[in-house]
Amino acid sequence: MIKRCMRAVFCALLLAAAPTAWAGFEQGVAAYQAENYQVAFKELLPFARQGNPDAQHKVAFMYASGAGVQQDEQEALRWYRKAAAQGWARSQNHLGTLYATGELVEADPAKAASWYRKAADQGMPEGQYNLGMAYYNGEGVAQDHKSAFQLLVKSGEQGYAMAQFNAGYMCEFGEGTRRDGKEAARWYRLAADQGDDDAQYRLGRLFEIGLGVKKDTREAVRWYRLAAEQDSEYALEALKRLRVK
Repeated sequence: MIKRCMRAVFCALLLAAAPTAWAGFEQGVAAYQAENYQVAFKELLPFARQGNPDAQHKVAFMYASGAGVQQDEQEALRWYRKAAAQGWARSQNHLGTLYATGELVEADPAKAASWYRKAADQGMPEGQYNLGMAYYNGEGVAQDHKSAFQLLVKSGEQGYAMAQFNAGYMCEFGEGTRRDGKEAARWYRLAADQGDDDAQYRLGRLFEIGLGVKKDTREAVRWYRLAAEQDSEYALEALKRLRVK
Protein backbone atom coordinates (compact mmCIF):
# COMPACT_ATOMS: atom_id res chain seq x y z
CA MET A 1 0.00 0.00 0.00
CA ILE A 2 2.84 2.40 0.83
CA LYS A 3 4.53 1.71 -2.48
CA ARG A 4 1.32 2.28 -4.41
CA CYS A 5 0.67 5.55 -2.62
CA MET A 6 4.21 6.74 -3.30
CA ARG A 7 3.89 5.85 -6.97
CA ALA A 8 0.65 7.78 -7.24
CA VAL A 9 2.30 10.85 -5.74
CA PHE A 10 5.27 10.56 -8.06
CA CYS A 11 3.02 10.19 -11.11
CA ALA A 12 1.16 13.35 -10.16
CA LEU A 13 4.40 15.23 -9.64
CA LEU A 14 5.80 14.04 -12.94
CA LEU A 15 2.71 15.08 -14.87
CA ALA A 16 2.91 18.54 -13.35
CA ALA A 17 6.65 18.91 -13.89
CA ALA A 18 8.04 20.66 -16.94
CA PRO A 19 9.60 18.28 -19.50
CA THR A 20 12.95 20.03 -19.20
CA ALA A 21 12.96 19.56 -15.45
CA TRP A 22 12.23 15.84 -15.76
CA ALA A 23 14.98 15.58 -18.34
CA GLY A 24 17.34 17.01 -15.74
CA PHE A 25 16.37 14.26 -13.31
CA GLU A 26 16.93 11.58 -15.95
CA GLN A 27 20.32 13.09 -16.80
CA GLY A 28 21.21 13.06 -13.13
CA VAL A 29 20.25 9.41 -12.73
CA ALA A 30 22.15 8.46 -15.91
CA ALA A 31 25.23 10.31 -14.68
CA TYR A 32 24.93 8.65 -11.27
CA GLN A 33 24.74 5.21 -12.84
CA ALA A 34 27.75 6.05 -15.01
CA GLU A 35 29.61 7.19 -11.86
CA ASN A 36 29.88 10.72 -13.26
CA TYR A 37 29.12 12.05 -9.83
CA GLN A 38 29.86 15.73 -10.36
CA VAL A 39 27.15 15.95 -13.02
CA ALA A 40 24.87 13.68 -11.00
CA PHE A 41 25.14 15.85 -7.91
CA LYS A 42 24.49 19.04 -9.85
CA GLU A 43 21.40 17.60 -11.54
CA LEU A 44 19.94 15.70 -8.60
CA LEU A 45 20.38 18.18 -5.75
CA PRO A 46 17.49 20.43 -6.91
CA PHE A 47 15.19 17.40 -7.04
CA ALA A 48 16.34 16.31 -3.59
CA ARG A 49 15.48 19.78 -2.27
CA GLN A 50 12.05 19.46 -3.90
CA GLY A 51 11.45 16.28 -1.92
CA ASN A 52 12.20 13.51 -4.42
CA PRO A 53 13.30 10.60 -2.17
CA ASP A 54 15.24 8.82 -4.92
CA ALA A 55 17.28 11.97 -5.50
CA GLN A 56 17.67 12.42 -1.74
CA HIS A 57 19.05 8.91 -1.36
CA LYS A 58 21.55 9.41 -4.17
CA VAL A 59 22.62 12.82 -2.85
CA ALA A 60 23.12 11.21 0.57
CA PHE A 61 25.37 8.56 -0.94
CA MET A 62 27.45 11.19 -2.73
CA TYR A 63 27.88 13.23 0.44
CA ALA A 64 28.79 10.09 2.40
CA SER A 65 31.42 8.94 -0.09
CA GLY A 66 32.67 12.34 -1.25
CA ALA A 67 31.66 11.49 -4.81
CA GLY A 68 31.07 14.63 -6.88
CA VAL A 69 30.95 16.79 -3.77
CA GLN A 70 33.07 17.38 -0.69
CA GLN A 71 32.48 14.60 1.80
CA ASP A 72 30.09 15.60 4.56
CA GLU A 73 28.85 12.76 6.74
CA GLN A 74 26.28 14.85 8.58
CA GLU A 75 24.76 16.06 5.31
CA ALA A 76 24.68 12.47 4.14
CA LEU A 77 22.83 11.43 7.28
CA ARG A 78 20.39 14.32 6.92
CA TRP A 79 19.48 13.34 3.36
CA TYR A 80 19.20 9.65 4.24
CA ARG A 81 16.77 10.60 7.00
CA LYS A 82 14.72 12.77 4.66
CA ALA A 83 14.34 9.97 2.12
CA ALA A 84 13.64 7.37 4.80
CA ALA A 85 10.97 9.56 6.37
CA GLN A 86 9.17 9.49 3.03
CA GLY A 87 9.22 5.72 3.00
CA TRP A 88 12.17 5.22 0.63
CA ALA A 89 13.09 1.63 1.38
CA ARG A 90 16.73 1.88 0.31
CA SER A 91 17.33 4.73 2.73
CA GLN A 92 15.45 2.94 5.50
CA ASN A 93 17.58 -0.16 5.03
CA HIS A 94 20.75 1.92 4.87
CA LEU A 95 19.89 3.74 8.09
CA GLY A 96 19.45 0.33 9.64
CA THR A 97 22.94 -0.61 8.54
CA LEU A 98 24.36 2.65 9.93
CA TYR A 99 22.78 1.98 13.32
CA ALA A 100 23.93 -1.64 13.23
CA THR A 101 27.55 -0.73 12.49
CA GLY A 102 27.80 2.57 14.36
CA GLU A 103 28.79 4.42 11.21
CA LEU A 104 27.79 8.13 11.22
CA VAL A 105 25.62 7.47 14.30
CA GLU A 106 25.98 5.82 17.68
CA ALA A 107 25.40 2.09 17.33
CA ASP A 108 21.89 1.11 18.33
CA PRO A 109 20.75 -2.43 17.41
CA ALA A 110 17.12 -1.68 18.31
CA LYS A 111 16.99 1.31 15.96
CA ALA A 112 18.77 -0.76 13.31
CA ALA A 113 16.09 -3.44 13.55
CA SER A 114 13.35 -0.81 13.46
CA TRP A 115 14.65 0.67 10.20
CA TYR A 116 15.21 -2.78 8.70
CA ARG A 117 11.59 -3.59 9.52
CA LYS A 118 10.34 -0.52 7.67
CA ALA A 119 12.23 -1.59 4.56
CA ALA A 120 11.23 -5.23 4.98
CA ASP A 121 7.56 -4.29 5.32
CA GLN A 122 7.79 -2.77 1.85
CA GLY A 123 9.11 -6.04 0.46
CA MET A 124 12.72 -4.96 0.04
CA PRO A 125 14.80 -8.17 -0.02
CA GLU A 126 17.84 -6.56 1.60
CA GLY A 127 15.67 -5.25 4.43
CA GLN A 128 14.05 -8.67 4.87
CA TYR A 129 17.47 -10.30 4.97
CA ASN A 130 18.90 -7.82 7.47
CA LEU A 131 15.87 -8.06 9.75
CA GLY A 132 15.99 -11.84 9.45
CA MET A 133 19.61 -11.90 10.54
CA ALA A 134 18.78 -9.53 13.42
CA TYR A 135 16.20 -12.08 14.60
CA TYR A 136 18.64 -14.95 14.03
CA ASN A 137 21.34 -13.32 16.16
CA GLY A 138 19.04 -11.57 18.63
CA GLU A 139 20.39 -8.13 17.74
CA GLY A 140 17.96 -5.34 18.57
CA VAL A 141 15.10 -7.85 18.84
CA ALA A 142 14.49 -10.98 20.86
CA GLN A 143 16.18 -13.94 19.23
CA ASP A 144 13.60 -15.82 17.18
CA HIS A 145 14.82 -18.35 14.63
CA LYS A 146 11.32 -19.00 13.30
CA SER A 147 10.82 -15.33 12.42
CA ALA A 148 14.36 -15.24 11.03
CA PHE A 149 13.64 -18.16 8.73
CA GLN A 150 10.37 -16.66 7.49
CA LEU A 151 12.09 -13.39 6.59
CA LEU A 152 15.02 -15.12 4.91
CA VAL A 153 12.60 -17.14 2.81
CA LYS A 154 10.80 -13.96 1.71
CA SER A 155 14.11 -12.39 0.76
CA GLY A 156 15.40 -15.53 -0.90
CA GLU A 157 12.26 -15.87 -2.98
CA GLN A 158 13.17 -12.52 -4.50
CA GLY A 159 16.57 -13.86 -5.50
CA TYR A 160 18.75 -12.47 -2.70
CA ALA A 161 21.65 -14.93 -2.63
CA MET A 162 22.75 -14.44 0.99
CA ALA A 163 19.20 -15.05 2.15
CA GLN A 164 19.00 -18.17 0.00
CA PHE A 165 22.20 -19.51 1.54
CA ASN A 166 21.03 -18.85 5.09
CA ALA A 167 17.61 -20.34 4.42
CA GLY A 168 19.40 -23.44 3.16
CA TYR A 169 21.62 -23.55 6.23
CA MET A 170 18.61 -23.34 8.54
CA CYS A 171 16.89 -26.14 6.61
CA GLU A 172 20.00 -28.31 6.78
CA PHE A 173 20.38 -27.93 10.52
CA GLY A 174 16.74 -27.52 11.52
CA GLU A 175 16.95 -23.99 12.89
CA GLY A 176 13.62 -22.18 12.89
CA THR A 177 12.13 -24.87 10.69
CA ARG A 178 12.12 -28.64 10.46
CA ARG A 179 15.32 -30.26 9.23
CA ASP A 180 14.95 -30.89 5.50
CA GLY A 181 17.89 -31.91 3.34
CA LYS A 182 15.98 -31.52 0.08
CA GLU A 183 14.96 -27.97 0.91
CA ALA A 184 18.50 -27.20 2.04
CA ALA A 185 19.83 -28.42 -1.29
CA ARG A 186 17.25 -26.39 -3.19
CA TRP A 187 18.12 -23.17 -1.41
CA TYR A 188 21.85 -23.80 -1.64
CA ARG A 189 21.58 -24.42 -5.37
CA LEU A 190 19.73 -21.14 -5.91
CA ALA A 191 22.50 -19.25 -4.15
CA ALA A 192 25.28 -21.38 -5.65
CA ASP A 193 24.01 -20.66 -9.16
CA GLN A 194 24.52 -16.97 -8.37
CA GLY A 195 28.13 -17.64 -7.43
CA ASP A 196 27.83 -17.72 -3.64
CA ASP A 197 30.92 -19.69 -2.58
CA ASP A 198 29.51 -20.69 0.82
CA ALA A 199 26.46 -22.16 -0.89
CA GLN A 200 28.66 -23.93 -3.44
CA TYR A 201 30.64 -25.51 -0.63
CA ARG A 202 27.57 -26.56 1.36
CA LEU A 203 25.91 -27.99 -1.76
CA GLY A 204 29.08 -29.94 -2.46
CA ARG A 205 28.98 -31.24 1.08
CA LEU A 206 25.39 -32.45 0.63
CA PHE A 207 26.37 -34.33 -2.52
CA GLU A 208 29.35 -35.84 -0.74
CA ILE A 209 27.30 -37.25 2.13
CA GLY A 210 24.03 -37.78 0.25
CA LEU A 211 21.85 -35.48 2.34
CA GLY A 212 18.78 -34.27 0.46
CA VAL A 213 20.35 -35.36 -2.83
CA LYS A 214 21.67 -38.59 -4.27
CA LYS A 215 25.22 -39.18 -3.11
CA ASP A 216 27.53 -38.18 -5.94
CA THR A 217 31.21 -37.56 -5.30
CA ARG A 218 31.82 -36.16 -8.78
CA GLU A 219 29.08 -33.60 -8.31
CA ALA A 220 30.45 -32.79 -4.87
CA VAL A 221 33.89 -32.18 -6.36
CA ARG A 222 32.39 -29.98 -9.06
CA TRP A 223 30.81 -27.68 -6.49
CA TYR A 224 33.88 -27.75 -4.27
CA ARG A 225 35.99 -26.65 -7.21
CA LEU A 226 33.68 -23.75 -7.98
CA ALA A 227 33.90 -22.63 -4.37
CA ALA A 228 37.66 -23.17 -4.30
CA GLU A 229 38.05 -20.90 -7.32
CA GLN A 230 36.77 -18.16 -5.02
CA ASP A 231 39.33 -19.12 -2.36
CA SER A 232 36.89 -20.91 -0.07
CA GLU A 233 39.08 -22.45 2.61
CA TYR A 234 36.44 -25.05 3.40
CA ALA A 235 36.25 -26.13 -0.23
CA LEU A 236 40.02 -26.24 -0.58
CA GLU A 237 40.21 -28.44 2.52
CA ALA A 238 37.48 -30.71 1.14
CA LEU A 239 39.33 -31.17 -2.13
CA LYS A 240 42.50 -31.92 -0.23
CA ARG A 241 40.67 -34.44 1.91
CA LEU A 242 39.27 -36.12 -1.20
CA ARG A 243 42.74 -35.98 -2.77
CA VAL A 244 41.49 -33.99 -5.73
CA LYS A 245 43.68 -31.43 -7.40
